[in-house]
Amino acid sequence: MNFEELENKGLIRKIGFKQEAVKELIELAERDLKTAKKMLKQDLDWAFNIAYNSMLQSCRALMFFHGFRAVGKDQHLTVEKFVSTALGKKFEEKINAFDRIRRKRHTATYDRAGIISNYEANYSILTAQEFLGEIEKIVKKK
Repeated sequence: MNFEELENKGLIRKIGFKQEAVKELIELAERDLKTAKKMLKQDLDWAFNIAYNSMLQSCRALMFFHGFRAVGKDQHLTVEKFVSTALGKKFEEKINAFDRIRRKRHTATYDRAGIISNYEANYSILTAQEFLGEIEKIVKKK
């Protein structure tokens, strides 16, 4: 799927490039990553959740960098589809991890407490770091 198809399906909308918005989302992602690391000692569910939010903000920064934003229902899934298109095959494994983390975060946030293992929390933080690093390389080129 390409950006035009996502737009034609009503999943994304053009907003134009706004450097300040991209910068702010990267800062949010950095803040959340730092907080997730601190939360490892206190609450694995929340560390996992905050690491996911770091990934989400990094991905939204990439969307804004390309001049789009998610709209309508299931925006988190739309962000994932967009980033999959933007980063392509070389990042496919991490996109799949993002999807698994997204789904498990939903369960941990809304359905059941205490389901995140130490491994999962640490893995989500590592994945968030990788997303942030990759996306920072792209958005800082402009």
